[in-house]
Amino acid sequence: MIFAPQAETMPREALRELPLQRLTTLVRHVKARVPLYRERLAGRAAACLRL
Repeated sequence: MIFAPQAETMPREALRELPLQRLTTLVRHVKARVPLYRERLAGRAAACLRL
């Protein structure tokens, strides 16, 4: 039984990139909306993250 067909059948490379994409999206969101993180992440791009 497949619960999440898109996630469970995607290619392995795409599956490896998924957590980093989600983290990048989250960092962009908090950097835009939370003053503390905006200050701490100033000058850093969300795309520069590593896991």
